Amino acid sequence: RGNQNYDLAVKYHHGYGVKKNFSLAEKHYSEAIAEGDTRALNELGVILLDRQSVHYNSKKGYDLIAQSAELGNSSARLDWHIFMDLRTLSKRKEKASI
Repeated sequence: RGNQNYDLAVKYHHGYGVKKNFSLAEKHYSEAIAEGDTRALNELGVILLDRQSVHYNSKKGYDLIAQSAELGNSSARLDWHIFMDLRTLSKRKEKASI
């Protein structure tokens, strides 16, 4: 099912045909979420995990990705595992450097 807000958010998120703009991507992903788009939950989570995002928030980012995965979004399931693996590796590096 197509969702105009989701499609517009993807364009701003990745810079497809427009200048990248995380704030506008977040706005349109949020609107798509309000319309029931689980893909937008995952993508907004990914943005919130990006330190370049104006609204960087790792806890909320992980929560949104997990919620999207729980609702059956296969991309979110993959993203969740990738981010958890990266998080584990980061913690191991921190411990090793102490």
